[in-house]
Amino acid sequence: SAADGSAAHAVGRRKNVLFVMTDQWRYHAQGFAKLDPIQTPVIDRFAANSFTFHNAIASTPVCCPNRACWMTGLYHQNHGVLKNEETAVRPEQLLVGNFKRAGYSTAYIGKWHLEGKYSRNEPTPECLRKDFDFWYRSKNHTHFGLEYDHDGVMENHGRGWQPAHEVDKAIEFMKQPRENPFFMVLSFGPPHNGVYPGFGDKRHTPGDFSHRKGGYGYYAPEEFEAPFRNLKEEDIRQNIRPVRV
Repeated sequence: SAADGSAAHAVGRRKNVLFVMTDQWRYHAQGFAKLDPIQTPVIDRFAANSFTFHNAIASTPVCCPNRACWMTGLYHQNHGVLKNEETAVRPEQLLVGNFKRAGYSTAYIGKWHLEGKYSRNEPTPECLRKDFDFWYRSKNHTHFGLEYDHDGVMENHGRGWQPAHEVDKAIEFMKQPRENPFFMVLSFGPPHNGVYPGFGDKRHTPGDFSHRKGGYGYYAPEEFEAPFRNLKEEDIRQNIRPVRV
C-alpha cells in the first residue's frame, strides 16, 4: 500500500544510532576539556565532530539508578531503580523497544548492570534482552577477563582488554549487511576504579600505575599508562573528599 511504501521510505532515511557510554569517566578527564593532564586523542577527534554537552549532570551518582535513567529516559524516582543490585529495570521501560518497533536492528555490547539481584555469572533474563537482536554482556569490573553472556549463553574468551574486544564486536555488527538502520549501545566497564573489595583483584588487572596514591584507581594496559609515568601527585586533580554524616 502507499502507507507501507511511505513507512519503508522513512525507515530508509533514518540514521544509525551508536550510544557509547563509559563507567566513572568524569568530564575533566578528557583531553579536549583541557582541565586534567589527560591524553585522549581519539575522543578529542570524536568531540571535534560532535555536539558535546558541557554542562550535563548525572541525575544520580550511583551506577544502577543512573544507567537505568540512560536506558529508560526516566528519572530514578520514576523508573524505580533506587540503589545498586536491588531492583531490576522493567522491560517495558527500556527505550530499545521503541527502536525495535520502528524497524531498527538492535545490539547491546558491554557492561549492563541492570539485572537487580540476578547473578552476573549467569545469562541475563530473557525478558531484559528480548528487544536486542545481538546481546553481548560483560561481567562487571573484570577489565582483562573476557567473559560474556552472548545471547543467553555464557562464554569465556580468555584474557584481553575488554574495550578493545568489545569494539571489535561492535565493528562486526555494524558491518553486517542490512537494509534497516541500527541502534547499538556500546558500554565500556573502564575506567571504573578498582579500589573496592574484589574489584582490584590482580587476576583481572595486571597493571599497577593507577593504583598509586593519587592515581585514578584502575589498571590499564601498559601502552595507556605509559604517557602518564612522569606525572607528579600535584598534577592530578583531587577528587572531592567523602562527606561523613
